[in-house]
Amino acid sequence: MPLGAAKAALLGAAGSAAGGSAYEYVVGHTFSGSTDSYTFTSIPQTYKSIRIIAVIKGASPQALPTIQINGVTTADYHENTCYSNASSFGSTGYDGINYWSTALSPTVSVDFVNEINLDGYDNTSICSPVQFQWASGSNPANSVQGNLQNGATDAITSLKYYSTSGTDFASGSTISMFGMLEP
Repeated sequence: MPLGAAKAALLGAAGSAAGGSAYEYVVGHTFSGSTDSYTFTSIPQTYKSIRIIAVIKGASPQALPTIQINGVTTADYHENTCYSNASSFGSTGYDGINYWSTALSPTVSVDFVNEINLDGYDNTSICSPVQFQWASGSNPANSVQGNLQNGATDAITSLKYYSTSGTDFASGSTISMFGMLEP
């Protein structure tokens, strides 16, 4: 599939709109099955917004996706999450955590998709919100949506996507960054 068609399929109309805001591919990574992390370093500060899409192949055991911003490992993150699965739903809120991790573990051996949006990521006068969501398998009830904030007002210049379960991301899993251009 040509890159333009792949981008349009992945991002929909927002990725291919003429005359409006559009996302462009920045960088991506395909996991080999022998690593449990990927870090986007030196995130360009030239976009209006950043979108990160991870397509994680099912494995057993399944990797548990986690986000860390700007290498911050202190208890300086604040999270609000809504989640559901086939039998329950709920919400969580945490203050003073040192990373964000999904509220629900992805279903073992089932593919899932993560979307991470960094709006205002280059702003240094506010805590930039990080919005995230993921869905697993063919059941639309298996999903997580929420937001994360780092207590600092630094521009977001790096994002580490890793597994806290100690399991490597399955071979063929991908993670890609797209930047929204100014209209």
